[in-house]
Amino acid sequence: MTPFHFSLHRWWQNMGFGIQSKTDFNFLNDIIRETHPYYIYNVLKTSYPQYSNKEHKRAQLLYRLCYNLRNEELYLTGHYSDLEKYAICEALICTPTFHHIIPDIKQDCVYIVKDINKENKTYWEELIRQNTVTFDMVNIGIAFTYSNRYPEHYKILSR
Repeated sequence: MTPFHFSLHRWWQNMGFGIQSKTDFNFLNDIIRETHPYYIYNVLKTSYPQYSNKEHKRAQLLYRLCYNLRNEELYLTGHYSDLEKYAICEALICTPTFHHIIPDIKQDCVYIVKDINKENKTYWEELIRQNTVTFDMVNIGIAFTYSNRYPEHYKILSR
């Protein structure tokens, strides 16, 4: 599927339209779509100038996610670059564990999965089949496995 087709396919939920849950809508607008710069953005640019603008945007997204979800039980699955690992380690108080081997799905956890349309596609599909709230951002997926939430699957475009 081309980027244009992704845009058309995800247009409705891309800006929060169609999201009825206030929690999910705030998560989309306050964390995923955040536009105010964090202090770490300049550090990432100067420390890792060899990475492209797109890779820096992904690292900034991962920083915001991990910073705002640092009090949750968080699982990071996939192969992350040095830039992304640095951003994640700066966001979390302790050193995170990166799972290249896919962990078992547990309740009341948050999963951040990279390459959900490539190498981790079957794992991502298994997360969707569970009673979860998921945010599918083409390359990165976020799944909340809270048992008290109604399952939802949002397909949005990350900036």
